[in-house]
Amino acid sequence: MLKKGSQVALVACSNALTDEKNIQTLVAFFKSQGLEVRISPHVIAPRGKLAAKAKTRADSVMHYFCDPRVDAIFDVSGGDLANEVLPELDYQVAAQSRATFWGYSDVTTVINALHTRAGKASVLYQARHLPLCAARGAEWERWLCAGEESLFTPEIAWVQGRQMSGVTVGGNVRCLLKLAGTPYWPDMRGKILVLEARSGGEAQIRTYLQQLRQMDVFSQVSGILLGTFSQLEQSLGAAAAQELLQAVTGPKLPLAVTRQIGHGSDAKALWIGRELQLKRSGE
Repeated sequence: MLKKGSQVALVACSNALTDEKNIQTLVAFFKSQGLEVRISPHVIAPRGKLAAKAKTRADSVMHYFCDPRVDAIFDVSGGDLANEVLPELDYQVAAQSRATFWGYSDVTTVINALHTRAGKASVLYQARHLPLCAARGAEWERWLCAGEESLFTPEIAWVQGRQMSGVTVGGNVRCLLKLAGTPYWPDMRGKILVLEARSGGEAQIRTYLQQLRQMDVFSQVSGILLGTFSQLEQSLGAAAAQELLQAVTGPKLPLAVTRQIGHGSDAKALWIGRELQLKRSGE
């Protein structure tokens, strides 16, 4: 848990940002909350490049994992390049670090690798959204000041089944599948699988779900928590991902949906690599 006076760091494992104003806004927000902010020199893209070299980006993350003064590391990036850093991270050091890692989207790769290789829980969330959503900003402040955890408890609706429990894994489905066949792929047995997406129309999402099916993921997990699928929903509606998923999982696998996990600026945060229990109301 963070508190006023904590030291936090901003990093970029994926594509670096091109607009420094977004970082300035976040830094100002954090400072207004009484936090001390450190910024990796690799958060903003070098001129004419997508990002610094993979080892350089990984070394920046490890620098903050090694610093006992740092309580949280916020990855503010997104895009395509995060899996480049995975072989360069020291998972033993990360496991022993007090710092919690935060990120989303392409950084799904790093979050799940930290769980798989270091046994470390991380937070699926883009901190740059905090200054943009008054409701999340208020929940953040209540967590910071009093430990109240509504920021981490998205509202859900049940589609099938009555309960599920297990350690959470997953995040952005496109980026999660980059880990397939690698040492960073999470053990899916008994887990709650979280899935969401920004990009991807019907064809893309169908093929991602089919890959998960062919990897026997749906027969291993205890249930699925489905977030938002931004591009798919724009063309086919809010229930599209749910319908595509049910077509490949059948009616028995517990499935819950939430509008509060995904790429929207009003999304909530969710722990990945930590035990979660979900039940229908009244049970």
